[in-house]
Amino acid sequence: MHIVYDFAEREAVPFGAVNGLFPVAELDASIVQNRDAQLRLKELDEEAIIVIAPDGMASGYYLGDHELTLISISELPSSLKHALSQAVDGSIEKYSHVQLGKHIKSGTNRTLSEFNSATQASPRQ
Repeated sequence: MHIVYDFAEREAVPFGAVNGLFPVAELDASIVQNRDAQLRLKELDEEAIIVIAPDGMASGYYLGDHELTLISISELPSSLKHALSQAVDGSIEKYSHVQLGKHIKSGTNRTLSEFNSATQASPRQ
């Protein structure tokens, strides 16, 4: 399992510009997390999502440890919408959601027997 921050298709905003989004549980907005957020991401247009990106080591650890979360921009308080609009290029109106946290992709599942056969095939020198 590894964490992926793929900003190639999405607008990225530095953590410090919108740290008012945290703690997420205190927001009065529609929040989707974990598996539901992964499924919702597949339905949304990638260009309509703003990703909160780490802007330093501490925020990188914080975001890497944060569960995958999608927040509807239309339901955010006006102060947070304003902070987002200041941080993005262009109009905030073309975005529908903010993504926080990590996207987890599972790696190849290896069994113990596969590992054993691989180590026996290549003798130690």
